[in-house]
Amino acid sequence: QSTWGTIHSSPMAMSVASAIDYLNLVKVRFAHEPERYNSFLEIMKVFKTGEIDALGVIARVQNLFQGDDELLDGFAVFLPPEFADRVRIRRPQRSPSADAIVATVDLI
Repeated sequence: QSTWGTIHSSPMAMSVASAIDYLNLVKVRFAHEPERYNSFLEIMKVFKTGEIDALGVIARVQNLFQGDDELLDGFAVFLPPEFADRVRIRRPQRSPSADAIVATVDLI
């Protein structure tokens, strides 16, 4: 069972709350490697500026989280469905918007 992903009443609340839960999981997972957590935040910030596209984000996150299925699966929740077949991330059932995680990074 995953250690994140609280269910909330509205889709927007679920997206924001899920993004916060996910960011907290990443932060806890890399508590002893803060540079990896900071790298993740940087990837998301660069994506927001448009300097890299969705496939670039996916490639970077896959590389950063290599070997950690829970983090990869958690990240996949925020991907648009059309990218699920293009990447080697198992696709969870929920799919809140990637915008929720990008917006949440700004709160940190």
